[in-house]
Amino acid sequence: MNLIESLKNAQSRGDNISAMVIQNFLEANDIFSRFAFNEFGGSFSYGWNEEKTLPGAGTRSLNADYTVNNGETSQRQEGLKIYGGVIDIDEVQRRQLGDEVVMKKQEAQLKAIRLKVLNDFVNGSSTTSVEQFDGLATQLPTTTAGRIDRGYIVNNGGSALSRKKLDELIGNQDTDGTTVLVTDKMVPFYINQYGETLVTFDKNEFGAPVARYGDIPIITLDRNNANSKILGFSEAGSTSSIYCVNLDIDKVAMLQGAGGLFSHAPEKSGSKLKYQIDWLLSLAIQGQYNAGRLHNFTAATMVA
Repeated sequence: MNLIESLKNAQSRGDNISAMVIQNFLEANDIFSRFAFNEFGGSFSYGWNEEKTLPGAGTRSLNADYTVNNGETSQRQEGLKIYGGVIDIDEVQRRQLGDEVVMKKQEAQLKAIRLKVLNDFVNGSSTTSVEQFDGLATQLPTTTAGRIDRGYIVNNGGSALSRKKLDELIGNQDTDGTTVLVTDKMVPFYINQYGETLVTFDKNEFGAPVARYGDIPIITLDRNNANSKILGFSEAGSTSSIYCVNLDIDKVAMLQGAGGLFSHAPEKSGSKLKYQIDWLLSLAIQGQYNAGRLHNFTAATMVA
C-alpha cells in the first residue's frame, strides 16, 4: 500500500481530517508518494525471517544426489510507535478572523507532524527515546557497533563528496525502480557544481520538485519540526551522509498499524473543536543489499 491508496481509503470512510493530512504530506515532499507501507493489525510489532545464506545449489553426476542444504535465516522484529498531533479550531478565531487564518494554523500543525515523521525516518533512535522508531542513521551506523549488517557503508574520508564514492555506494546496492538517494537539500547543488548535467530537475504529479542523479531520484530533506537540519552537516567533523534505499514493501518499507493514519472523533473543549491525529509507524530495512550509507563528506563542490 502507498499513501495515495491510504488517501482514497480515508476519503471512502469519510475521514476528511485524515484525508487532508495525507494530501498535505503528498504535496509537500516527494518521498511520501514513494514510501511503501506494510499495514498490519493484531500486534504492535512486525516480525520476519530474513535470508542470511541461501540453500545449496550446484551440479551432480548421473545417479548421484545433490548435497542437502537448507540455508540459514535470521529473525527480525520492529515495533510500532505512535505519531501524530492535535488540530484545534477556535470558533471565536474563525468568526472574528475568517477561515483563512484557521487554515494557516492547521497547515502549521500538519507541517509539524510531517517534519517529525521525516526527521525520525533519518534520525529516529529508540535508544534516545523509546517513543521513536529507529531511523536510517540508527540502522545504518558508521561504526562496527549496532546493526552494521543492515547495509553497505562507504566512508568518504572527511573531504568533499567524491563521485567515485557515491557510485560505489549505488553500485553495491540491488538498485531497481524503487531506489532513491536521501540527502540534505544542498547536496544536489554541490554535485552539479562538479558537472552541470549530473543532476536533472523535474516535478512529480503533485508539483513537488524531484532531482535525479542519473536515473535515480534524489529525495532532499531540509529542516525538522524543531527547525534543525534533518541531514545537515552536523555529523563528526561538520560532515553529512547520503542514504541509498530501495523503497519497496519487502525491502525498505514503512510499517503502519491497521487503518493507517486516522483522526479521532472531534472533541469540543470550550470554544475549541479538537481533532487528534494518530499514526502507528516504524521502519523496516529488510535484506542486506537494499540500503546503504555514504558518510563523512563536507559541504563543498563534488570531486572525482
